[in-house]
Amino acid sequence: EVLRINKAGLDTLYSAFEKLGLIYVKSHANFVWVETPVASGEMFQKLLHKGAIVRPFMGNWLRITVGTKEQNEKLIKALTESL
Repeated sequence: EVLRINKAGLDTLYSAFEKLGLIYVKSHANFVWVETPVASGEMFQKLLHKGAIVRPFMGNWLRITVGTKEQNEKLIKALTESL
């Protein structure tokens, strides 16, 4: 059940990243790497201000953990507004 929920969450995130034109690395884990057009530290702050917590990485890359359906939707909304 957990694996099915994680896969559904990843698919939701992948779809959103594609719609936003973002590069990402497909994953079999409970997180995904995504590249944004701004520095990861700046995007981290923008998302944090909107209540979405991610992990900044080198350059423009973020590590995003798959959450619940509601958490993923909140993250996608925050990311869309922050681009």
